[in-house]
Amino acid sequence: MWRIYYLDDPLLGRRLIHAMPLREEGTAQNVRDELKQKRRQVRSTGTSTPALIREASGEGSTWLSLTEGSAFEVHECADRGEAGPTGALRLHLQWPEDQAMQLALRGKLPLGDKLAAPVEQRIDVPEHVASLTYDELWRVLVGFATRIPLDELTTWRTHTGKRLLPQVFTELPEATRRTMRRVVEIPAHQHPDLGTFEASKLADVFVVPRGEADAQQWAEWLEWDALTTYAVPTALEARASEIAARFPYHRPKLRTPDALLKFAAGNPANLKSRFLLAPADLGLW
Repeated sequence: MWRIYYLDDPLLGRRLIHAMPLREEGTAQNVRDELKQKRRQVRSTGTSTPALIREASGEGSTWLSLTEGSAFEVHECADRGEAGPTGALRLHLQWPEDQAMQLALRGKLPLGDKLAAPVEQRIDVPEHVASLTYDELWRVLVGFATRIPLDELTTWRTHTGKRLLPQVFTELPEATRRTMRRVVEIPAHQHPDLGTFEASKLADVFVVPRGEADAQQWAEWLEWDALTTYAVPTALEARASEIAARFPYHRPKLRTPDALLKFAAGNPANLKSRFLLAPADLGLW
């Protein structure tokens, strides 16, 4: 009597993944198992053998055990049997940028009697998945997580040659405004080619303004945020040039030193205003 383990996954297909004998002839455990089996047969005639196992049986079909790494065949199987313990393996997809996709099955295969065999098995990437590009998957995941249309992400990629995420300025936290990068939290979802994705993250995603108005607000915010010490016009002009260079795909108009001084005079309660008002009062303007 054997226990057959099988896998039915939209990405990995239908396959047998392990086989193990439930008992050996001529042992005391064998006798106990037979008695248990007879009592069980009185109560139940079992269930139909899954079609996947029947289809995978027969000479010429060789399968690889995920726990032992050895090959095995199922020459024939009964029409009926008993369902054994069920388990779940996690399929890990790793795809470092500019490298090949990597698939691995990880987890534990239940063997019964509270025993389990560890599984850590690299999986060949299916052909229909290998045809995907990193860019395509990146745009799909980022578009799903941020609700930015796929066409818009594709346009940015085509025009700039870079993977960029356009964002509305007012929706960004201060840390992202300063670094122009963010972590994209990707909710669990269903991908047509790759199956179910658990929640994941994409780190260091480069962010750009979604439009010219966003770029203008962003540049002005950076200009004011950069005031951390007393400044004079020459320093402000140099800083304005540095900030403008951070928007290579937009044309924000940075304020002149006089415009910044006027803004500070109109907002004396702002803590940063003193960095401009004090030098001006000292005649350094």
